[in-house]
Amino acid sequence: MRNPGRIVGLTGFEPAIPWPAFDSPYAAWFIDEQMRGPNAIPKRPVPNRLLFQDSHGSVMLVGCWGRLHHVNLMGPGSGLIQATYAVLGVENDLDYRYLNGIQSEISGLRNWLGVSSVTESVEWSPPRIATVTATSAAAIAVGEGEALRLLPTWKLDHDEDAIIIRDRVLCDSRSEVALDWAEMQKQHFALRDLLVISQWRAEVSSITHVSRNDDTYTSQAGEISPLWREIIPARPFDEISPIRLRRHLIQYSEIGVAGVSKWLALRDSFARALDPIISTRYLKNATPLTLLAQSGPGIEALGYLILRRDGIKKDAAAAQSLRARLDRILLDVGDVLPFDGEVWASKTVATYNSLKHANRKPPIEIDMINRWRETCLVLRAWVALELGTPRVDLTARIKEDAQSHPYSLMTP
Repeated sequence: MRNPGRIVGLTGFEPAIPWPAFDSPYAAWFIDEQMRGPNAIPKRPVPNRLLFQDSHGSVMLVGCWGRLHHVNLMGPGSGLIQATYAVLGVENDLDYRYLNGIQSEISGLRNWLGVSSVTESVEWSPPRIATVTATSAAAIAVGEGEALRLLPTWKLDHDEDAIIIRDRVLCDSRSEVALDWAEMQKQHFALRDLLVISQWRAEVSSITHVSRNDDTYTSQAGEISPLWREIIPARPFDEISPIRLRRHLIQYSEIGVAGVSKWLALRDSFARALDPIISTRYLKNATPLTLLAQSGPGIEALGYLILRRDGIKKDAAAAQSLRARLDRILLDVGDVLPFDGEVWASKTVATYNSLKHANRKPPIEIDMINRWRETCLVLRAWVALELGTPRVDLTARIKEDAQSHPYSLMTP
């Protein structure tokens, strides 16, 4: 829907919508009909998408809702609108609630893939010469029909005293059928989660551009192609500090494209197990009780889902105790763990059940956080083996992983 208004700051996404009187349709977005008079149109929600145009250009806001408003007793007023995303440069009233293409950047992905679009050389003898060459490396197609592509590229930025070349990899997804934003991002989030599992670091996936098949441009050669529109989120994507040393349990050089494709399928079929445990990595200032309460159902679901994959009928798998489910997981990963799997299973059952049942003595915090740590490592090891990581290599890497070291109480 096209509307007048004033964009007061894209980072805040708060366009101001003015109206001259109570009978304006814009007033109905913010004010009840009782205040606007007996013949007023009913109050209605702000449209989910809004197209704004002013002297600074045009922008499509997606995921809109009304926030604050101010009104004069005589009728004139204005209201502020909040949005989830701003799609820059859209000039026509297109339905950007649904997309045919999306591109994002995932922290740590380029390093994990081991690809680079930038080379450098330095000649130290006078006159010193530094040569930096930026050429996009070959794209990596994942899955059938290139529905997901990993595109090595580079970006040039200028600072006051510096020229900065950023070595990047973009995740590119396309769909002939327009899908909503969440559906289009599923594989991107799955790749991010694979890096989280591999290194236990809270990586982020940041949308950079989106496209629709009906928003196009014509090249000089007469070819019609979709335009890629730049995206600004209402809430800035979390920034993660770069690090020099990355210790991965899962190496791309070992699992390759086939392993990534297998992960995308595994991420869907084992979501009930993966979601609760991966999400604990993003909890800030969470207590040991919260971490175990969230990861416990995840590891319980993993045992159940493995039993179902073994061919065990639904009712029979559901009837298995927590200990039986953990024992089934240990059949797959027991020999690569840096601790005794049988002890982990026994202590996890005791601690988790004490947490769940109010008639039992509550577990102490050091036990809860160590059971969470071990449970996360068990899941990570299971995923690594599923994707093709050699057992001998995984065993060595786990010993160096931070989660292999127990938490202990500090003595005064």
